[in-house]
Amino acid sequence: MDSQLTSQLLNEPVVGPNRILSPRWYIYFRDNQDQVNANPTQVIPPVVLEAQDTSIGTTAFPAGSLNAGLYRITVYARITTAAGASSDLDVTIGWTDGGVSCSKSASDVSPDWPINGNTTATTGSQTFMVNLSDGATPITYSTTRNSNPGGEMEYLLKMTLESLGGA
Repeated sequence: MDSQLTSQLLNEPVVGPNRILSPRWYIYFRDNQDQVNANPTQVIPPVVLEAQDTSIGTTAFPAGSLNAGLYRITVYARITTAAGASSDLDVTIGWTDGGVSCSKSASDVSPDWPINGNTTATTGSQTFMVNLSDGATPITYSTTRNSNPGGEMEYLLKMTLESLGGA
């Protein structure tokens, strides 16, 4: 934020005589919101899980105690070892909102999921936005991996968890 503009705002009324937000304050709030949107707060370093050859049970993101607010989870997956026959992979995110346990799978929101595990060029990505109204509750992830014959398909999973603010 421009410190010259900020210092000029010290003596600028927020609302003008016409009861409308003053132009300088409007610019300040607009630019500040653009800055917040452009730079969400990454809560933890990305979770990177390589050479996964089984489903992953419900696992909390290693973020410790989270504050209430909006969070964005971005998931990327790639098949690293193709299965000899049919296989697929899905990712599920879980959270608590208003005391209610909620979950959403990538296949719930995108026709591209579950991703097919028959080639190593297969990738999938999905973004989830969740409202964590119950602070100090975890956001979780899990995967469902189906491979036939079992044990052949492996995958890479990368995820980010970002706080978007709010309460």
